[in-house]
Amino acid sequence: MKYIKIENKIIKPKKSLGQNFIIDKKIIDKITKITDIYNKKILEIGPGLGTLTDKILSYNPKELIIIEKDKNLYELLLKKYKNKKVKIINEDILNFNFKKINNYKIISNLPYNISSKLLFKLLTLNNDIYEIVCMIQSELATKFDYSLGKMNKYKFISKYRSNYNIKFNVSPNVFIPKPKVNSKVLLFKIIKKKI
Repeated sequence: MKYIKIENKIIKPKKSLGQNFIIDKKIIDKITKITDIYNKKILEIGPGLGTLTDKILSYNPKELIIIEKDKNLYELLLKKYKNKKVKIINEDILNFNFKKINNYKIISNLPYNISSKLLFKLLTLNNDIYEIVCMIQSELATKFDYSLGKMNKYKFISKYRSNYNIKFNVSPNVFIPKPKVNSKVLLFKIIKKKI
């Protein structure tokens, strides 16, 4: 499927933005059960069609910020959540000023084309993000796993700044369109250290 119809709009996933929309609600449930959401401040990156966002909202977070770069999806999300307690930002997450937030958890199906760059940035920031639950491509998840193989820059920063845990594997079949890679869901519990 190359197009998705939602809210009377035709959405074409953009390869350039690493868009693969998750559609399996069982996987969404598993992701949101990894961490406590109730009354917590949550940041979601690349919410896409809002499937994960819907589930996060069902747990009544204290605050929810979603950051979507795609203008069409941003407008769709504004309409979808106009009566909900959600702050929606149309911005490239790589340019986002994390100093504007504090004491947040990140829960996200990260855009695969920026996931390595973004995670490296998040783990080196001295900010108040204290937990990251995210889905990324399996190969990258292994690069961050300091319990396996030779040390590299990903393993080093992962070990220095977090307790890292791979939670479960995800098949390409739970996405539209299907990515050409397998995925893993991870948990980084951030350790406060200066870089």
